[in-house]
Parts: sequence; C-alpha cells; structure tokens
Amino acid sequence: MDRIELAKQTIEDFAVVLPEFKPVIFKSARKSGELLGASVVIATIQSLMTDRRYREEFTPFYFDLVINDEAHRSIYGDAREVVQFFQATRIGLTATPKAYLKNVDLEELEAENPKALEARQLRDTYHYFGCAPGLPTFRYDIIDAVKDPEGPFLCLPKIFDLRSDITTQALAEGGWAVVVNEQDENFKIQDLERKIFTPARNRLMCEAFLHEAQKDPSGTIGKSIVFAVNQKHATNLTKIFNELQPGLAVTITSRIPDASTIAKEFRDNKRPERIAVSVDMLSTGYNCRDLLNIGLMRPIFSPTEYIQIKGRGTRLYTFKIGNTEYEKKNFFMLDFLRCRGIFRGEIRLLGATQAAS
Repeated sequence: MDRIELAKQTIEDFAVVLPEFKPVIFKSARKSGELLGASVVIATIQSLMTDRRYREEFTPFYFDLVINDEAHRSIYGDAREVVQFFQATRIGLTATPKAYLKNVDLEELEAENPKALEARQLRDTYHYFGCAPGLPTFRYDIIDAVKDPEGPFLCLPKIFDLRSDITTQALAEGGWAVVVNEQDENFKIQDLERKIFTPARNRLMCEAFLHEAQKDPSGTIGKSIVFAVNQKHATNLTKIFNELQPGLAVTITSRIPDASTIAKEFRDNKRPERIAVSVDMLSTGYNCRDLLNIGLMRPIFSPTEYIQIKGRGTRLYTFKIGNTEYEKKNFFMLDFLRCRGIFRGEIRLLGATQAAS
C-alpha cells in the first residue's frame, strides 16, 4: 500500500476517535508551516529519512511519546537511526513481532558465537522494546477483540479449503507428476504459475471463488481481494473473472499505473469492480472495512504474511440499504492452496518504556 495513503488513513482514524488532537502529516505540514506547534505528527519512516529531515525539524526531546506502527519492520537498517534519535517513551505496535531470542540459550550462544547473538538481538522486536523473549508488555489478540465486553472491535474469518486435485498433488511430498514434452516432470506447490502454467486450474479457482464467496446485503458478491502468484498470474485471473462476469475484477499491483489511486477508489466504493486481484501490494496496511472475501490463490509460507493478509478482512463495517443497517459479522477466506491457517493474529504492544536520556 502507498505509504502516503497509509498516513492519510491514520489521519482519518484520528478524526473519528481523537478529533481534538488535530494531527498533521509530516511531509505536507513541513511545507505548509503546520508542523510548528503540532501536538501529533504522523510520518512515514521514509519521509523522515529523506535528507535526514528529522534532524532538521526536531530535537531529540521534541516528542514525549513515539509510537512505531508495524514495529516488527520499522526498527531495522537505516530506519533504526530515526527511531533511536527521539528520546521519548517508545511504544511498538505489531501483529507479527519477530522473536529471534525465544527458546534460545543466550549464555551458550554468547560464549560460542557472540556475533550471532548480536545479530539476533538487533532483529528481535521484543529485545528492542525491553521485553523478555516472546513476552510483550500487552497482548490483545483477535479473539479478545471479538469477545471484548465493550466490543466487538473485529470479526473472525470463516476459512474454506478449496484445493483442486492439482494443488493437492503439488502439496504432496512427491509433487504433481505430469508429462511435459514427452518427459516426466514433478512440480511442487511453489512451481505453479512460475515454472508451469495451469489455465484450466485458474479458471476452476475463479469459478469456485464466485460460487463460494460471501454476498453483501444487496445480494451481489461482496468486496473481495484475491492474491495471485505474480503480475502475470494476477492479470490472467482478472481476465478470467471478467470473462465469467464482465467488469467484475481489476488488477491492483505495483506495476499498474496509478495503482495507489485505483486501490483508494476501490476501497472507497468509487469503482464498479467487486474484486481486486493483487500480489502483495494490498497485503498490509490496506484498510478496506467492507471487505467480505479474501482469496488465496498463491502459496503463503510465512506466518507473518498470513496474519497480515488475514488482518485485511477483520475490520467491522455497517452496510446500509435504504433505512436498514446490516452489520458485518465475519469474512470469508477462500483458501485454494492450504495456506497456513493455523496462525492466530495478535496485536501486541511492545515496550512503553522510557528511552535512555
């Protein structure tokens, strides 16, 4: 998702929950003069890093509180310098913290390979925020959000296993056996749509998706995101969807011109399409509250990525048709590749500790 668009989404949420704070976006506010005197500044790491602007605009003690969203990736590399510059109470928020020190004998590793220990410490989200390995300061998982007495604040998925015969064989140890150019070949799940193309399987997946997808209260297919293997696969899936039902789908990937604008218009119901076909552009940070279906048509081997994708559908939404309101109760995850549905997404607060002064 476009980083500036993410900052704008944060502004929109502040306007609903904490309107009295009147936050500003760093990139635009520094040009307009609004930065001076602002009590809440929303910035992307990239905009702060450009020409090291954070050193020009702020002192280390400018802020009392610094919140790092997506903290599992905002504390590495050059971004770490920006985060450590501010001497304030730091809070890290993430659904997928990196635990490189959990279940590790730290004393033994330090004695045998101190450099390896240092590398793990630098990458471990818990360690950075002063937490014990695997133990955040506060944990609030999706079940908590659904069952909160003051909520619910999120909704749960209904997961559908829609594997085809080819997928089932490709997931097996021996792989999918097929004759290519008079030679026996075996393909694993990660080879599909990369080393070998399966048009009939793609069409079968699209047909199954349309058959099983959740409808919105008007009776039409609910707003959906389908995740494809790569750009070519995304294009092919979009073409099939539109053959089955003209004008149904649009491709939204980083290679598509004005992709960020298309993504925003799709989110805001300013486009007629009901299905966005993407690769990974919409997998994190895309806040589409009325999303009812997620289609997994590419393999996902990372628990972190699976949780991030699942998070796209958990937002609550109230549909309005005439004078009648319908609450979003759940969303569908249509899993065509037996992706790793065993992972539970959690929002974790890391740290809230005072930085060294």
